[in-house]
Order: sequence, then structure tokens, then C-alpha cells
Amino acid sequence: MSENNMAVIQFLGYRLVNIHYNCAPEFEFPEGDVAYNFNFSKSNMLLSSNDFQENLEVNVFYSQDGDIANATYKLTVEIAGRFVCNGEWEAKWETNAIAIMFPYLRSMVSMITSSSGREPIILPTMNVAKLFEKIDNNDE
Repeated sequence: MSENNMAVIQFLGYRLVNIHYNCAPEFEFPEGDVAYNFNFSKSNMLLSSNDFQENLEVNVFYSQDGDIANATYKLTVEIAGRFVCNGEWEAKWETNAIAIMFPYLRSMVSMITSSSGREPIILPTMNVAKLFEKIDNNDE
């Protein structure tokens, strides 16, 4: 690949950072459609001028009042992706990094929950960049 055709950022891979699953054996989900709650968080770290790490975390939980502190079912999964870029890191590339990593996070949630002896949870496909844009705007 010529230098002109190289991607702006290159994904070097991801690692699982954290898994936390908490659900009492006697807990049963209510009948009918279960409304799981999801919340996402992200962070990044510049490792050098052109090498960076993006962390992406999801909490999937169920509580009658929608408060994670009262969750009777909770799964937290965090992954860290490593990226290099052609020049100096630019914050606008975080959107691409998150979009690249989300399918891996989604797959991890499905794999863990399908092995739990309960109904598997499949995160919906979504535009996570827009989701974080809304979250960031609400924080301002």
C-alpha cells in the first residue's frame, strides 16, 4: 500500500481489560419484554505522539427502577484497543477508533451472556459516535 493510500489510523488489536458479572442464582427476569439498561463510557491515553489506546466500557444491567446501584443483574465489560496514526494523534480520530472497537465489545457481551445459563443479550447495532456525542453534549 502506498503512503498516500494508508489509513489515517491503524487498528493494532484489542485486549479484554475487565469483566464483571453479577446475578444471584435465584434471580428470574420478569415475564414479557425485559428492558435492560445500557450505559457506555470511553477514555483514551496517548502512548506516544502517534500511538494511542482507546478504552470502551459497557454496563448492561436490570433494575426495577433503572438505577444501576439497585441492579439485580449486572454485566460490565471493558476492552482496550491500540491504534497508530500516520502523524500526530488528533482527537477527531477517536470517533473512528470507537466505531472500530464497538463490534468487538458487542460480541464479547453476547458471548458472555450466552454462556451464563440465561437468555443471551445482544447489544443493538448503533452509531456509538453519535451516542458519545450526545453524552458529551449533556456533560457540558
